[in-house]
Amino acid sequence: KENYREQLKYLEKIEKIGIDDSQFYIKYGYCLMLLEQYREAISKFEKSLELEEDTYPISKICFCYRSLGEYEKALKYCLKAKSFGRDDAWINLEFGLCYKELIDFEKSLEHYLRAYEDERYSFLLLEISKIYNILDNYTESFKFLTRVFEIGEKNRELYLEMGKCLTGLVRYEEAIENFLKARKLSLEVESSTYEEDKGLAYCYEVLGDNEKAKEYKKLSNKWDCK
Repeated sequence: KENYREQLKYLEKIEKIGIDDSQFYIKYGYCLMLLEQYREAISKFEKSLELEEDTYPISKICFCYRSLGEYEKALKYCLKAKSFGRDDAWINLEFGLCYKELIDFEKSLEHYLRAYEDERYSFLLLEISKIYNILDNYTESFKFLTRVFEIGEKNRELYLEMGKCLTGLVRYEEAIENFLKARKLSLEVESSTYEEDKGLAYCYEVLGDNEKAKEYKKLSNKWDCK
């Protein structure tokens, strides 16, 4: 029923009674993880590992440390999981996400592409396109973004990345269309439009529409001040 708070009450009672079972601590850790109590989850997964070494709790510790923003520690557990034989899409995605945050984009892309060999869901495709955008490889980025448009939900992040990609491909009118769609979605949730405004200002300036370029530059400066 996905009622993790109620589940937690019973897990706590069982632990107080006393139990020495690795699977119990995996369930306990997983429950805490879903409640975003990551440090507590790590402690339970570690108890499971004390009783029986397995790639599953190791991988979950990796996820928890990444969720806490502790990417070096997350990588340590990713590598441990790999040393135990885990080399699937999930662990390679974890590697890729950690390396991205550590600004090692080449390694991030390497692991994303390994994950892509096994899984082709929209989140992974979008992550790959982001790295290609960062590395200025807009042709490859466009290929992956096109696939996301075919299979995934059209959201602000997707339109924004497509705007950046099309700008790099010197397709400014199309880039503007995507930046405007991303901007509209940002405004709907009262979120920052800084990136969209910056992209629009650049595209309009290149196209010689100085009035609109100034308008969006002014709007992006407003977010800079915040």
